Amino acid sequence: MLKLTLKFYIRRSSNGRTIDSGSMYLGSNPSLLANFLIIFRYCKMPERGEVSEAENRKAVLRYYKATEERYWKDLNGRCHYGYTPDDDKGPFNIESAQLEMERILGQTLDLPRGSKVLDAGCGYGPVARTLTEEFGFKVTGIDLIHGRLLKGSELNQSADMSSINLVNTNYHFIPFLNDSFDGVYTMETLVHSHDYWLVLREFLRILKPGGRIVLFEYSIPELDSVPAVARNLAERVIRNTGMASLPHFTHGSPSQGF
Repeated sequence: MLKLTLKFYIRRSSNGRTIDSGSMYLGSNPSLLANFLIIFRYCKMPERGEVSEAENRKAVLRYYKATEERYWKDLNGRCHYGYTPDDDKGPFNIESAQLEMERILGQTLDLPRGSKVLDAGCGYGPVARTLTEEFGFKVTGIDLIHGRLLKGSELNQSADMSSINLVNTNYHFIPFLNDSFDGVYTMETLVHSHDYWLVLREFLRILKPGGRIVLFEYSIPELDSVPAVARNLAERVIRNTGMASLPHFTHGSPSQGF
């Protein structure tokens, strides 16, 4: 199994150290396949070797440009997987599963209403809107792709959520002051970072003492531990979707490395 969904959180203490953290396997479900097929459709055979920061950025932009229409047609602009409990009786509904994933993220943040929260890699803003409406957070979303933010602003206004602040920037270098946010989260976007340690340091820098970071990301087996066919497929997806950090997110690694 090459794609599993995890939730992971970090809480920052007053001296900047992590005071608690944890992770939970959320399980696989049909939405994993639905999104994976979108990824696979737009992959081309990669060249071997390391991917530079510029190459990874281009791959991210190219991938989301190529898949934009499909994300809207098939997933209504939600560029993330969903969650259904093991005892769910069905029928499966992708939109309900994605919304449930967003609610679990909000619950994991475990912050009071009115908290200032950063959505790192917000896309069109569906998660930001859910957390604003259902949890009362004051959300700022950042994203690399300007066009997605323009569409997100239109959707925010239509939903009477123009209070959501959207900023076109790179989360490797976040343009906010230290101790600015009560919470930071990603919804399957940290995998796109070229240097995830740099991004995590930025998250901790802007996080207030006692604040909380929640990362909903994928994990995969160690690539050297899987058959060559599976490894080649994984490398193909990683390179062509700009998921440079995914090889570092191996099963069990969050609680060990973060």
